[in-house]
Amino acid sequence: MRGPSALLVASAAAVVAGCAVKQPASEGAGYFPDRTWRTSTPEEQGIDSTSLVRMLEEIRGDGLGIDGIVVVRHGHLVLESYLAPYHADTLHNLKSSSKSILSALVGIALREKVLEGLDQRVSELLPERFTTVDDPRKKDITLRHLLTMTAGLAWEENGPAADRLWQGRDWVGAAIALPLAEAPGERFTYSTALTHLASAAIARRSGMSTRAFAERYLLDPVGIHAGPWRRDPQGIHWGGTDLFLTPRDMARFGYLYLHGGAWNGRQVVPREWVAESTRAQVRTGGWGGIDDYGYWWWIDPDVHIAMGRGGQVIAVVPAQDLVVVFTGACPESVPFALFRKHLAPAIRPARLPPNPAAERSLSRLVRELERPPALPAPPIPEAAGRLAGRTFRLEPNPLGFTGLRIRCAAARDCSLELEASGRWIALPVGLDGRYRVATGAGLGDLPVACKGAWVDPGPEGPAFLLSLVQVGDPVRTEARFTFEGGRVSISVVQKGSAVQAIRLEGAG
Repeated sequence: MRGPSALLVASAAAVVAGCAVKQPASEGAGYFPDRTWRTSTPEEQGIDSTSLVRMLEEIRGDGLGIDGIVVVRHGHLVLESYLAPYHADTLHNLKSSSKSILSALVGIALREKVLEGLDQRVSELLPERFTTVDDPRKKDITLRHLLTMTAGLAWEENGPAADRLWQGRDWVGAAIALPLAEAPGERFTYSTALTHLASAAIARRSGMSTRAFAERYLLDPVGIHAGPWRRDPQGIHWGGTDLFLTPRDMARFGYLYLHGGAWNGRQVVPREWVAESTRAQVRTGGWGGIDDYGYWWWIDPDVHIAMGRGGQVIAVVPAQDLVVVFTGACPESVPFALFRKHLAPAIRPARLPPNPAAERSLSRLVRELERPPALPAPPIPEAAGRLAGRTFRLEPNPLGFTGLRIRCAAARDCSLELEASGRWIALPVGLDGRYRVATGAGLGDLPVACKGAWVDPGPEGPAFLLSLVQVGDPVRTEARFTFEGGRVSISVVQKGSAVQAIRLEGAG
């Protein structure tokens, strides 16, 4: 992932500036949710509903790529909103927010004597991996160096070398084999490869998988029900990314840290570890627009942030007894811009008078975003009807698709059929403004949701517009299919933390 935006600092400052009196973090200390949270109107917890309405209206109108928001103050759920096809039970790939959960596991592993200390060398934790190394200084890399991203191994997050490592058969070995760019401890270099070494160390030293360790000591005690956590080819869970949680469970983790690692009378994460991991341990040199980093947490004096690619955010603001969760497929700056613009100015030090009109507007918006009304589906263009079921053979392309068909079942629905590796996959597409969701063989481990529309641009023939979401991963795909003279041209734009454009051509 890329680092958080500089808006983080401004957001935190805005929260404090908006509250003349700091609310003690102990206000919600006696309450811990079971499977449900207690709820409240925003005003009862000192938050202006009008500002929340404006925030949701901006999200709906501007297509920012946010798909979920959870706000907890004083132990009350004051806002929970999802954009279709997402809902409360949707599992989200946390991306690099997983690193903050892995940080908690390190703190627990130290308490349980699975790990001996932060200055323990990785070569002692994974000795079989260091029998031959190209640079003896690699044997000086410690657990602390992993946690502060200062191991010295050459790395460019999401760069070509990272892609090669993740596509290989031995991620741990490849990480250790990375060139040593500088001596351990000298410089911050953000690297998911380092967190994977920590996952491997926890698994080896505990005698159980990282996930099993997490479930026993962290997830189960807090009532977090995790979804998939992807593994490397050796079966080691991908340290620092690709753990799936619901937004509510993301909020539970934030609430755990809001209370110093304690949950309902049990000290799940050592309190001293929470304090140490969420204070500045290393200067980043401005990487990603934020200057301080803890132990796999982004740090500002007033807020600590678990931040993942595409806008997966768990923000903990102890001074305001506040936890905020965002999920989405957007640049990392977007959640913080919304936080600064709308949420931070809405927070007050004490309860506000009721605002029934704003609260009704907020409730209506929440319902409409998750379950938008069906729109009238326009008639399918006559030329589009003639294309129904016609097979187009696609030229070689980065997506690996070799064939395409579109079948029009009714005015409100159609089916997009794609061929890859000799196998056809059918995706239902809503033509009434609502997503249709598909699961099953050929679609991987996540649901796929599609909606679309036929447009008739004129003499050159019809065009088909498609919006596709792999539900839970922070990427949204927009495609335009143009049919002319027996050929199809497809312009694909994938949106997440960055934008990627791809063009496909075919004939049929």
